[in-house]
Amino acid sequence: MAGTKGRWSRLWVDDFDMSTKTASAEISMSIGTEEVTAFQATAKEFITTDPESSIKITGYVSSLTADSGGWEQELYDRFAALNTTQVGLMLADSATGDAGMPCYVLPLTSADQMKISAPATGVLGIDGSFMAGDYGLRRGLCLWYGAITATGNKTSYDIGAAGSAGGDIYVWVFSITGTATNASVKVQSSATEGGTYLDEGTVTFSAVGHATSAAMTGTVNRWLRVNIASMGGATGFTIAVVATVDGVTQPA
Repeated sequence: MAGTKGRWSRLWVDDFDMSTKTASAEISMSIGTEEVTAFQATAKEFITTDPESSIKITGYVSSLTADSGGWEQELYDRFAALNTTQVGLMLADSATGDAGMPCYVLPLTSADQMKISAPATGVLGIDGSFMAGDYGLRRGLCLWYGAITATGNKTSYDIGAAGSAGGDIYVWVFSITGTATNASVKVQSSATEGGTYLDEGTVTFSAVGHATSAAMTGTVNRWLRVNIASMGGATGFTIAVVATVDGVTQPA
Protein backbone atom coordinates (compact mmCIF):
# COMPACT_ATOMS: atom_id res chain seq x y z
CA MET A 1 0.00 0.00 0.00
CA ALA A 2 1.38 3.38 -1.01
CA GLY A 3 1.75 5.98 1.70
CA THR A 4 0.96 9.68 1.55
CA LYS A 5 3.79 12.17 1.39
CA GLY A 6 3.76 14.89 3.98
CA ARG A 7 5.36 17.52 1.76
CA TRP A 8 2.08 19.28 0.90
CA SER A 9 1.18 19.93 4.54
CA ARG A 10 0.98 23.49 5.84
CA LEU A 11 1.84 24.97 9.22
CA TRP A 12 0.40 28.29 10.41
CA VAL A 13 1.43 30.22 13.52
CA ASP A 14 -0.61 33.37 14.14
CA ASP A 15 0.06 35.68 11.17
CA PHE A 16 2.93 33.57 9.75
CA ASP A 17 2.74 30.78 7.21
CA MET A 18 5.70 28.67 8.32
CA SER A 19 5.16 25.95 5.69
CA THR A 20 8.32 26.62 3.67
CA LYS A 21 10.46 26.83 6.83
CA THR A 22 9.33 23.55 8.38
CA ALA A 23 10.90 20.16 7.69
CA SER A 24 8.51 18.04 9.74
CA ALA A 25 5.68 18.30 12.24
CA GLU A 26 4.24 15.85 14.72
CA ILE A 27 0.84 15.85 16.40
CA SER A 28 0.81 14.14 19.77
CA MET A 29 -2.38 13.16 21.62
CA SER A 30 -2.63 10.97 24.70
CA ILE A 31 -4.96 10.17 27.57
CA GLY A 32 -3.22 9.92 30.90
CA THR A 33 -4.02 7.24 33.45
CA GLU A 34 -3.32 7.00 37.16
CA GLU A 35 -3.37 3.84 39.20
CA VAL A 36 -5.89 3.87 42.07
CA THR A 37 -5.69 0.26 43.20
CA ALA A 38 -6.99 0.01 46.77
CA PHE A 39 -7.33 -2.64 49.45
CA GLN A 40 -9.67 -5.50 48.52
CA ALA A 41 -9.23 -4.88 44.79
CA THR A 42 -8.99 -8.07 42.74
CA ALA A 43 -6.94 -6.43 39.98
CA LYS A 44 -5.22 -3.15 39.23
CA GLU A 45 -7.60 -0.21 38.88
CA PHE A 46 -7.04 3.03 36.97
CA ILE A 47 -8.75 6.34 36.31
CA THR A 48 -8.20 8.54 33.28
CA THR A 49 -6.76 12.00 33.76
CA ASP A 50 -6.80 15.06 31.52
CA PRO A 51 -5.81 14.52 27.89
CA GLU A 52 -2.49 15.89 26.72
CA SER A 53 -1.69 17.09 23.21
CA SER A 54 0.95 19.09 21.39
CA ILE A 55 2.27 20.02 17.97
CA LYS A 56 6.02 19.53 17.59
CA ILE A 57 8.05 21.03 14.76
CA THR A 58 11.45 20.62 13.18
CA GLY A 59 12.52 23.45 10.94
CA TYR A 60 15.25 25.67 9.58
CA VAL A 61 16.55 29.00 10.83
CA SER A 62 16.03 30.86 7.58
CA SER A 63 16.73 34.34 8.93
CA LEU A 64 18.26 35.96 12.01
CA THR A 65 16.82 39.37 11.21
CA ALA A 66 14.26 40.84 13.60
CA ASP A 67 10.60 40.65 12.55
CA SER A 68 11.43 38.40 9.59
CA GLY A 69 8.93 35.65 10.38
CA GLY A 70 11.72 33.10 10.87
CA TRP A 71 11.44 30.21 13.30
CA GLU A 72 14.16 31.44 15.65
CA GLN A 73 12.36 34.65 16.63
CA GLU A 74 8.77 33.48 16.26
CA LEU A 75 9.16 30.39 18.43
CA TYR A 76 11.09 32.36 21.05
CA ASP A 77 8.45 35.11 21.14
CA ARG A 78 5.72 32.59 21.84
CA PHE A 79 7.21 31.58 25.16
CA ALA A 80 6.10 35.00 26.44
CA ALA A 81 2.73 34.96 24.62
CA LEU A 82 1.07 32.55 27.04
CA ASN A 83 -2.22 31.07 25.81
CA THR A 84 -2.62 33.55 22.96
CA THR A 85 -0.99 31.81 19.99
CA GLN A 86 -3.11 30.10 17.32
CA VAL A 87 -1.36 27.19 15.58
CA GLY A 88 -2.77 25.11 12.75
CA LEU A 89 -1.29 22.05 11.03
CA MET A 90 -3.05 21.12 7.79
CA LEU A 91 -2.44 17.64 6.38
CA ALA A 92 -2.66 17.42 2.60
CA ASP A 93 -2.09 14.68 0.02
CA SER A 94 -1.41 16.77 -3.09
CA ALA A 95 -0.70 20.26 -4.33
CA THR A 96 -4.00 20.52 -6.22
CA GLY A 97 -6.12 22.03 -3.46
CA ASP A 98 -6.45 22.69 0.25
CA ALA A 99 -10.25 22.69 0.69
CA GLY A 100 -11.46 19.72 2.66
CA MET A 101 -8.06 18.78 4.04
CA PRO A 102 -7.97 17.94 7.77
CA CYS A 103 -6.45 20.55 10.02
CA TYR A 104 -5.46 20.26 13.68
CA VAL A 105 -5.69 23.48 15.66
CA LEU A 106 -4.29 24.58 19.00
CA PRO A 107 -6.53 27.65 19.50
CA LEU A 108 -4.93 29.31 22.52
CA THR A 109 -1.47 27.91 23.01
CA SER A 110 2.13 28.89 23.64
CA ALA A 111 5.57 27.43 23.00
CA ASP A 112 6.91 25.07 25.64
CA GLN A 113 10.15 23.85 24.08
CA MET A 114 12.86 25.16 21.75
CA LYS A 115 16.19 23.66 20.72
CA ILE A 116 18.58 25.19 18.19
CA SER A 117 21.36 23.25 16.52
CA ALA A 118 24.29 25.16 15.02
CA PRO A 119 26.64 22.70 13.30
CA ALA A 120 29.86 24.24 12.00
CA THR A 121 29.43 22.71 8.55
CA GLY A 122 25.65 22.41 8.39
CA VAL A 123 22.41 24.34 8.39
CA LEU A 124 21.03 26.06 11.48
CA GLY A 125 18.15 23.92 12.65
CA ILE A 126 15.41 24.30 15.22
CA ASP A 127 13.13 21.96 17.15
CA GLY A 128 10.19 23.14 19.19
CA SER A 129 6.70 22.36 20.38
CA PHE A 130 3.43 24.04 21.22
CA MET A 131 1.42 22.71 24.14
CA ALA A 132 -2.33 22.46 24.34
CA GLY A 133 -3.93 25.36 26.20
CA ASP A 134 -7.28 25.47 27.95
CA TYR A 135 -9.14 24.58 24.74
CA GLY A 136 -7.06 21.51 23.89
CA LEU A 137 -6.50 20.23 20.37
CA ARG A 138 -9.25 20.74 17.80
CA ARG A 139 -9.77 18.93 14.48
CA GLY A 140 -11.45 20.61 11.53
CA LEU A 141 -11.38 20.99 7.77
CA CYS A 142 -9.74 23.70 5.71
CA LEU A 143 -12.34 25.71 3.79
CA TRP A 144 -9.99 28.26 2.23
CA TYR A 145 -6.30 29.05 1.94
CA GLY A 146 -4.92 31.77 -0.30
CA ALA A 147 -5.38 35.31 -1.56
CA ILE A 148 -8.63 37.27 -1.43
CA THR A 149 -9.16 40.24 -3.73
CA ALA A 150 -12.93 40.79 -3.66
CA THR A 151 -16.06 40.11 -1.65
CA GLY A 152 -18.31 37.16 -2.44
CA ASN A 153 -18.75 33.43 -1.93
CA LYS A 154 -16.09 30.78 -2.26
CA THR A 155 -16.66 27.20 -3.41
CA SER A 156 -18.72 25.16 -0.96
CA TYR A 157 -17.46 21.90 0.52
CA ASP A 158 -19.37 18.82 1.71
CA ILE A 159 -18.22 17.79 5.19
CA GLY A 160 -20.24 14.56 4.97
CA ALA A 161 -22.91 15.15 7.60
CA ALA A 162 -24.66 17.88 9.54
CA GLY A 163 -23.75 18.65 13.12
CA SER A 164 -26.16 19.63 15.89
CA ALA A 165 -23.75 20.89 18.56
CA GLY A 166 -22.06 23.83 16.86
CA GLY A 167 -18.31 24.19 16.45
CA ASP A 168 -15.70 26.86 15.82
CA ILE A 169 -14.17 28.92 13.01
CA TYR A 170 -10.45 29.70 12.97
CA VAL A 171 -8.91 32.31 10.65
CA TRP A 172 -5.24 33.11 10.10
CA VAL A 173 -4.53 36.51 8.51
CA PHE A 174 -1.07 36.41 6.91
CA SER A 175 -1.00 39.68 4.97
CA ILE A 176 -3.15 42.69 4.11
CA THR A 177 -2.73 44.92 1.07
CA GLY A 178 -3.79 48.45 1.91
CA THR A 179 -5.69 49.13 5.12
CA ALA A 180 -8.45 46.93 6.48
CA THR A 181 -10.98 48.20 8.99
CA ASN A 182 -13.24 45.43 10.25
CA ALA A 183 -12.83 43.16 7.25
CA SER A 184 -15.44 40.43 7.61
CA VAL A 185 -15.18 36.70 6.83
CA LYS A 186 -18.19 34.42 7.33
CA VAL A 187 -18.67 30.67 7.31
CA GLN A 188 -22.08 29.65 6.01
CA SER A 189 -23.83 26.28 5.80
CA SER A 190 -26.58 24.67 3.76
CA ALA A 191 -28.31 21.28 3.75
CA THR A 192 -27.60 20.94 0.00
CA GLU A 193 -24.95 22.30 -2.32
CA GLY A 194 -27.36 24.53 -4.19
CA GLY A 195 -29.58 25.36 -1.23
CA THR A 196 -29.93 28.39 0.99
CA TYR A 197 -26.79 29.21 2.96
CA LEU A 198 -27.12 30.65 6.46
CA ASP A 199 -24.44 32.43 8.49
CA GLU A 200 -22.87 30.21 11.14
CA GLY A 201 -20.15 32.51 12.40
CA THR A 202 -18.29 35.71 11.52
CA VAL A 203 -14.69 36.75 12.08
CA THR A 204 -13.68 40.39 11.73
CA PHE A 205 -10.14 41.75 11.63
CA SER A 206 -8.30 44.99 10.98
CA ALA A 207 -4.71 43.73 11.05
CA VAL A 208 -2.64 40.60 10.91
CA GLY A 209 -2.42 38.94 14.31
CA HIS A 210 -3.38 36.05 16.52
CA ALA A 211 -6.31 34.18 18.00
CA THR A 212 -8.82 35.09 15.30
CA SER A 213 -11.82 32.84 15.83
CA ALA A 214 -15.59 32.65 16.29
CA ALA A 215 -17.99 30.10 17.75
CA MET A 216 -20.75 28.33 15.83
CA THR A 217 -23.85 27.22 17.74
CA GLY A 218 -26.67 24.76 17.12
CA THR A 219 -27.09 23.04 13.78
CA VAL A 220 -24.29 23.30 11.23
CA ASN A 221 -25.35 21.80 7.91
CA ARG A 222 -23.14 19.55 5.79
CA TRP A 223 -22.27 22.01 3.01
CA LEU A 224 -19.92 24.75 4.21
CA ARG A 225 -18.53 27.75 2.38
CA VAL A 226 -16.55 30.90 3.07
CA ASN A 227 -18.23 34.22 2.35
CA ILE A 228 -16.11 37.37 2.18
CA ALA A 229 -18.66 39.88 3.45
CA SER A 230 -16.35 42.92 3.57
CA MET A 231 -12.79 43.73 2.54
CA GLY A 232 -12.74 46.50 5.14
CA GLY A 233 -11.24 48.91 2.61
CA ALA A 234 -8.29 46.65 1.77
CA THR A 235 -7.53 45.70 -1.81
CA GLY A 236 -6.47 42.21 -0.84
CA PHE A 237 -5.44 39.86 1.94
CA THR A 238 -4.16 36.32 2.33
CA ILE A 239 -5.92 34.09 4.83
CA ALA A 240 -6.63 30.52 5.87
CA VAL A 241 -10.05 29.46 7.18
CA VAL A 242 -10.73 26.26 9.13
CA ALA A 243 -14.06 25.04 10.52
CA THR A 244 -14.40 22.47 13.31
CA VAL A 245 -17.87 20.89 13.64
CA ASP A 246 -18.66 19.04 16.84
CA GLY A 247 -19.88 15.52 16.20
CA VAL A 248 -18.62 15.58 12.59
CA THR A 249 -14.98 16.63 12.26
CA GLN A 250 -14.32 15.96 15.94
CA PRO A 251 -16.13 14.39 18.91
CA ALA A 252 -19.04 16.39 20.27
